[in-house]
Parts: sequence; structure tokens; C-alpha cells
Amino acid sequence: MQKESNLMYWAKVGIKINLKAVGANHNLRDELRKLENRNMIVGYDVTHSTNMPFKAAGEPSLLGLVASINIELAQWPAVSWEQPARQEMLSDQLLDAFKSRLELWQKHNDDRLPAHILIFRDGVSESQFTQVLDRELPTIRQACRAKYTATQPKLTVVVSAKRHQTRFDPTTKEDMSASGNVLNGTVVDRGVTQVRYWDFFLTAHHAIKGTARPAHYTVLLDEIFRERYNAKAADELERLTHELRYLFGRATKAPDTVWEAGLGSDDEI
Repeated sequence: MQKESNLMYWAKVGIKINLKAVGANHNLRDELRKLENRNMIVGYDVTHSTNMPFKAAGEPSLLGLVASINIELAQWPAVSWEQPARQEMLSDQLLDAFKSRLELWQKHNDDRLPAHILIFRDGVSESQFTQVLDRELPTIRQACRAKYTATQPKLTVVVSAKRHQTRFDPTTKEDMSASGNVLNGTVVDRGVTQVRYWDFFLTAHHAIKGTARPAHYTVLLDEIFRERYNAKAADELERLTHELRYLFGRATKAPDTVWEAGLGSDDEI
């Protein structure tokens, strides 16, 4: 038992060392090659101070932003900064942060810039969707205009939410995991979804105990998938989102893309 435990420990150390050496621990097979290899995926999240009375909470909120830099999606360099306490919408520093990610992508891709940028935004409620489109998206477009001299990149913005009460149960034994949950990769995009939004629920992880909580994704803007895949746009976005959950280089579990952004803000603490 001790020997097995040591092997697991050193395996985790090994994959972390490989990441720091700019190595690739996990690769997607061919999903992004369908988008011509010029793709950047971005995730960002805001972390607020916890266990503090609202009026007394003066500690700044911390923001972490990660972005891929290669076709393998194996490296996600992070940038983080502080902003006023309990402020969920990003400050003006988003402009410089996003420009720095574009420059880093350009450096690792023969001085080219990405043609498609898929953005995952975590931590906002439905009432804040308009603010994301009215405040954060224009800043991102401004960063792109500062770097692109000709055609602007196509953007897709997806909000990820984990704090909800929706759960799903398998209807047959064939669709049931060992813990009694739905199988990994289960997607629900009809019946319980909203009419006015393109949204879906994805259960990408294995719950050791209790009922698995799916992530809820809502597409606020799409300039990539509908244009390229037409009627199959939802299937392609759902498949890519699921596979991204297996690219977290520091572990073999399946966290969300915005989880790395959360780690970036945690490192700032």
C-alpha cells in the first residue's frame, strides 16, 4: 500500500515538473484541427474573500485569467490582478491582460495571431449576462483591435456556472456509473434548458460520493460554431467542452477550463 501511494505521489510530481518544463501531459486528438489550428481558448474567474461579514469585507477580489498558447492546449500561462472587494465585473486591467495573452500566443505560433478565440467566463449569474456583453466583451474586442491589423478574430463567449441545484439521474442501468450517477460525458441540452439562451448541462467528472453536479454552460455570443458547423454547432461545442475537461495538466481528473483561472487567482493570494 505504501509503495502504491509513493508511486501516485511521484506521478503527480512528475506531471507538474513536465508542465513547468513546458511539456504536454495531455493532448486532444483532432477536435481543434477542424478550426484550422489557429485557436486560442481563454478562461477567467474572480475570487472573493470568504467567511467575512459583508460590511467588513475590505479585502480585494482577485482575478485569474489563463489562455492556451499552442495547438495541443497543454500550456495555459496565467495572469492575475486585484480589483475592488466583491466586484465581479472585470476592471480596466482586462485590456492589458488580454493583450498580453495574444502576444504570448503570437510568440509561440510563428508570429501569427489566433483566428478563433473561445472564452469561458465563470462566476456570473444570469442577471449579469448583459454586463459581460456590455462591459467585458468590448474590452476584449478593444484588445484585439490593438493587435490585429486586418481581419479581427471570431469570438465565442460561454458562461460556466456550478452553483445551481440541477441534478440528473440515469434512466437505465446501462447509463449508470458505479456510484449510481449518470456516465461521464452526459449532456442535457433540452427539456430543462432555457428557451431564450443556448445553454446545456455537462457532467464530465466522476462523483465519488453523492449525486454528481453538472456544469451549466450558457453561450452569450457565438461567431465560430454556428458559422462553421451549422446544425451541428451545439454538438461540436459540447464535445469540445467535454474534452477540454481532460486537459488539466496537474491531475488526471476532469475540472473545468475556468478551474485553471481560479488557480491563477488563488496563486495571487
